[in-house]
Amino acid sequence: MRDILNGQLFGTISFYDSAENFYHVFLDNIFSQSEDYIVKSNRESGNGRSDLMVKSPFLRGRFFIIEIKVSDNIDRLEEDAKKVLLQIEERTYAQELRQKG
Repeated sequence: MRDILNGQLFGTISFYDSAENFYHVFLDNIFSQSEDYIVKSNRESGNGRSDLMVKSPFLRGRFFIIEIKVSDNIDRLEEDAKKVLLQIEERTYAQELRQKG
């Protein structure tokens, strides 16, 4: 998945396309093309809603949660990524998936 996204992002998107909504729609469209995953956008779960929830159609399949943020500069990427992980944890975005097994 990483290779596919890198190829699409580096081949089509400019650094100046910095709006979160732009990336949200782009990723939603990319993931929705796969028959192996179900994509939910802005789905309420836990104490909030994640930008994207991508899961396998199988009960105990793989899933991942995507929360999109745009950093002010490249030096803040790691710090901002840590904040996003904390947000996903604190707002329990995976609650719906855990309840379903």
